[in-house]
Amino acid sequence: MAGRMALWTNLDRPVCCMCEYWIGERELQFIGGVKLNGIIAQVIPQGKCQAKNNCLSGFSNPCAVSCFAYKKWHKLP
Repeated sequence: MAGRMALWTNLDRPVCCMCEYWIGERELQFIGGVKLNGIIAQVIPQGKCQAKNNCLSGFSNPCAVSCFAYKKWHKLP
């Protein structure tokens, strides 16, 4: 993985790193290999949003709550 990563664990609240259109390194983190615990997402360099002409988008950007294009990442339950 490139860049610095951070862990996002509030999986009930939509943020940019949980969106299908967010471009950046990310992976799912599981507890005991079974229960989904969070998303490890790229922080530096900052991710981008495909739906908004590849503009920079922070991984924990709360604007995803009201974003016109937000679509939950297909790997999330």
